[in-house]
Amino acid sequence: MGEICGPPASWLQPTLAIPLQDLSCIELGLAGQSLRVEWAAGAGSCVLLPRDAKHCRAFLEELTDVLQSLPPTWRSSVSATEEEVTPKHRLWPLLERDSSSEPPRFFYLQVFLVEGPATCPVSLLLTLSTLYLLDEDLVGSQAETPPPAVSGEASEKALPSGPGPSFCVREQQPLSSLSSVLLYRTAPEDLRLVFYDEVSRLESFWALRVVCPEQLTTLLAWIREPWEQLFSIGLRTVTQEALDLDR
Repeated sequence: MGEICGPPASWLQPTLAIPLQDLSCIELGLAGQSLRVEWAAGAGSCVLLPRDAKHCRAFLEELTDVLQSLPPTWRSSVSATEEEVTPKHRLWPLLERDSSSEPPRFFYLQVFLVEGPATCPVSLLLTLSTLYLLDEDLVGSQAETPPPAVSGEASEKALPSGPGPSFCVREQQPLSSLSSVLLYRTAPEDLRLVFYDEVSRLESFWALRVVCPEQLTTLLAWIREPWEQLFSIGLRTVTQEALDLDR
């Protein structure tokens, strides 16, 4: 990619060109934050990562409109699907299930882990009792086999899931260890989840960055409900003026 200046055509450099008639599958990823495109009957594929459901769905709608201009025989060869969390899904072993037929409740968001001046892409998975940071490899075939259940400890190794997307648990914390959430007035896409271990009496944190402030609002709303049900008090949220990358 060249210098970002002027029209996109002047600084974007194409790395892949796929004829529309070669497309065979378009899959909207988990929580609508990614888009998987396959062509040549699955011989090639790539994953687009807008990390924003609104932008991802807008692109999918635009692509769908363009595909309508293809001859009917080509249009009918393109399948459109949406990723579903079933017992065969790679994340299923991490989700909490009860005896009811209701699907497990969880929250999934692709974020960035902030480590000083550097950031790295991770996935944030929240259940009603546990918070996970995941390293995910979303490139792979659609076929999936369920990975074995993980223990309570974070795993540095990828869980074997056969062909298809895979992940490893980078870090995990019980919801009961979450003590507060830090927000920043001048950095509305950043937050810090602060944890306190009652046994070791040590404090730790996850410094995260989302794509847009709306994602942060949704994240806080989701995590607040089970936390406040657990402790019967309001979740402590502190807003500071500026983000300090050195801390």
